[in-house]
Amino acid sequence: MTGQPDTPPSPNAQHETATGGAPHSQRGRRQSGRAGRARPYLVRGVLSVITIAFGVWAGLQWSLISVNTDNRISQTSWAEEGPAFKVLILHGGRTLTIDDGLLTRLGGPNAVIGKRLQTKSLSTTARIDDRTIGLRWSATATKAVVVLALLCAIGAWRTRAAFSRVDERR
Repeated sequence: MTGQPDTPPSPNAQHETATGGAPHSQRGRRQSGRAGRARPYLVRGVLSVITIAFGVWAGLQWSLISVNTDNRISQTSWAEEGPAFKVLILHGGRTLTIDDGLLTRLGGPNAVIGKRLQTKSLSTTARIDDRTIGLRWSATATKAVVVLALLCAIGAWRTRAAFSRVDERR
């Protein structure tokens, strides 16, 4: 007799001996803890890339670089997005939100009404009737993408700071 009460062996006794005494459930929690801390970074990283990609896509749309159309412009108007944008309303009802500088290069709001606009997707030229106009990435689009990238970076920094505070408490 060793003086200890008779206790049945633990169901994890064989595993505890093989792993140095740590029960399987505790060992699993330690591993998932590391992976659990990395998951928010991964999710936010993927969301940041998607957000910035949509910003680039919007910039390509505003400059007509990614637009494919062959239609007449029936009217122009101010865009709800703000004073830096205008709307071209094509025959048939399709609307294109474009950069204000592009509308100026096309000839202005009154000069384009009734004219035929031709663009091909991923082309850097557009035709308005028989005139060719060069399309370029707009300064407004650059500002929008930079702001999106900064907001994503701030979100990543805040996530890192929040998780380091959680780790300090442990």
